[in-house]
Amino acid sequence: MRRLIVALGVLAVCALAAEGAAGDWSAVYLRDRLGTSAGFAALAFAAFAVTMTVGRAVGDSLIRRFGVVSLIRACGLVAAIGLAGGLAVGNPAAAVAGFAVFGAGLSVVVPQVFAAGGRADPARPGSALAKVVGIGYAGQSAGPAVIGAAASLVGLRLALAIPVLLALWIAVAAPVLRAPARTAYGRHMDDKEIMGRISELIQTEHELRDQLASGRLSSEQERERLRSAEEALDQCWDLLRQRRARREFGENPDSATARPVAEVEGYQQ
Repeated sequence: MRRLIVALGVLAVCALAAEGAAGDWSAVYLRDRLGTSAGFAALAFAAFAVTMTVGRAVGDSLIRRFGVVSLIRACGLVAAIGLAGGLAVGNPAAAVAGFAVFGAGLSVVVPQVFAAGGRADPARPGSALAKVVGIGYAGQSAGPAVIGAAASLVGLRLALAIPVLLALWIAVAAPVLRAPARTAYGRHMDDKEIMGRISELIQTEHELRDQLASGRLSSEQERERLRSAEEALDQCWDLLRQRRARREFGENPDSATARPVAEVEGYQQ
């Protein structure tokens, strides 16, 4: 789980740092490196913003049609090729077009990374999402500064190769966005891990009852959280029973899946 969250965080860093680079350095590149007027230089970021907005508007329909991994891989390649081409040609019109393609390529990446962060830990989706978002926005803050430092050493044109590399990494790392198999808590768990999870849930039950007895938890809160813990326990016992039954009959125990709460027998009773 921790590795998945870190991998998603790195992907968020790549996407948000690349977005930040376009926002902070696109107009500067046209104005200082290509010698355009301030008004024309502003077109670079405007083109980037417009194509990103359009891309996000149609992103969900594209995901449904092509699948998240295939689309994000293609988007990373499109973004990298677009910006690299605009930088290579070295004239203002090509640079504006390059940033426009760059925006289109990056448009659906961040929403899908955050969605995957919410799925990473079904038991605590808010916590996992917060970690991914926090890592990503740290990258957005640091990315433009890193490009500025690189520009002082090698020039802005070469420094803008950094977002190109980040977009290429998005294409490479796209499989991490694949929706997990519908197993316990979004991932495969062996018998030992399931028993460990059961122990954690039992400990949670004890803590909730202690908090209720000490007056730190209202009865309504206790009932809701206790119900969640009991439902998770039922699913864990059910998954363990499925795995052992499949093993007895010579089947693959990893094919067992966590069933909806409504289908699970009341193991607590």
